[in-house]
Amino acid sequence: MAYSSARRCKSDIGLAIWGIPAKRFYAAVGAVTGVSKEFEVNLVSAEDCHHAARNC
Repeated sequence: MAYSSARRCKSDIGLAIWGIPAKRFYAAVGAVTGVSKEFEVNLVSAEDCHHAARNC
């Protein structure tokens, strides 16, 4: 991908998580929000992940 040095490529990190009770899920999301200035960090329940993503 060609881009100017003034532009930054924006990327994110998606983390699948297991074993967090539903009532604690949003607390976990809050814990990782803002962890990185370079990347957006997202959490998703592993049970809700696409089948292909779970087999990595």
